[in-house]
Amino acid sequence: MTDSSLWLTVVLPSFFGLVSGTVASLIAPWIHWGIEKRKDTRAMRREFIDSLRQMISIDDFNKGTNWNDFSETIMFSQMKPYLSEAIKKELNPESYNDHKVNGPTIYGQSPIGRDTLRIRVLDEITRVEKKWDLI
Repeated sequence: MTDSSLWLTVVLPSFFGLVSGTVASLIAPWIHWGIEKRKDTRAMRREFIDSLRQMISIDDFNKGTNWNDFSETIMFSQMKPYLSEAIKKELNPESYNDHKVNGPTIYGQSPIGRDTLRIRVLDEITRVEKKWDLI
């Protein structure tokens, strides 16, 4: 065997095998970590949305009696960056007005025919859920 044939048949393929094996062993865990991170984020968002829906489905929210308490919860604070300005303003009017307001604005009937703030908030949660690609 000559030096050039030894180089082409043994050394060069061995070198490329070493390089590709090293690259694959470094990249594969990183890709796996990215996939797991997305799964975990999706699961946490799904759990958060479910908790919000469960909390808002309680009868007291339908009556409009606990909206002030809701706007002071950790769940509202976590969800607030994703809510539209209109819903944030309805749920927490004190942060938008200089004068003291006794609670959220609860309309008898909205222009689209819905009659409670609870339904508008649930619609907003559904909008966020779609934005997060959960449905």
